[in-house]
Amino acid sequence: MIKHKVEFFVGLFVLFGIFSFLLIIFKMTDISTFYQKDKGYKLHAVFKNVGNLRKKSKVTVGGVKIGFVSKIDLKKNISNEYYSHVEMAINSNVNEIPIDSSINILMSSLLGDNYVQIEIGNDDIYLKDGDIVTFTIQALIIEELIAKFAIK
Repeated sequence: MIKHKVEFFVGLFVLFGIFSFLLIIFKMTDISTFYQKDKGYKLHAVFKNVGNLRKKSKVTVGGVKIGFVSKIDLKKNISNEYYSHVEMAINSNVNEIPIDSSINILMSSLLGDNYVQIEIGNDDIYLKDGDIVTFTIQALIIEELIAKFAIK
């Protein structure tokens, strides 16, 4: 009888461990973007350096998530210079982002990933599906800052 009790609690502990592991995986991958029916519209941004920005990183306005990064590509311009091209999927209910808005790549913490922050402008003309924002501020690279201070 005692053997069955021990086996029961060990099985319960293993199930709890598996459930906890799956919960952590779902939280880290932000599974909500996989089953999201409202695809919204796409905005594009051009950066010299995106740092640690990744696909599925959040896009925010004033700290509120309004979308996610759907694609990051390396492209070449007319003068053969490479640049990073970021495609963002914005929720359809956020449809009045002024055309003079800027896009920044910020750090969520010193050890965390980067995310995209849209600073709202004042223009009466709004961005629409497929527009490219060129007024961007690249990611802050901690290694570059450390290297600058180490040289001085």
